Amino acid sequence: MVNIIKRGLTEELNKKILDNILKEIKKIKNSKELNAFLSKLLTTNEQIMLKKRLAISLLLKEGKRKKHISEILDVSRTTIDALKKQLTL
Repeated sequence: MVNIIKRGLTEELNKKILDNILKEIKKIKNSKELNAFLSKLLTTNEQIMLKKRLAISLLLKEGKRKKHISEILDVSRTTIDALKKQLTL
């Protein structure tokens, strides 16, 4: 489980972090390098969660039904609905 600290980041620190992440992402040339980058930042479970969220987004854009997405990714329809709602905001 991910531990969330009660106190967030300052706006300045948040900007520096995001700028640095963007800089590192721009260096990535292929999926192998991207996987290595994600492995440095995220636990195995966090990587799986991220990849499933991205897959849900992709499959929804392709017009796949929620039932199909739920079955192939082993996620709940509630999870799909929540992500779909976030994508339409």
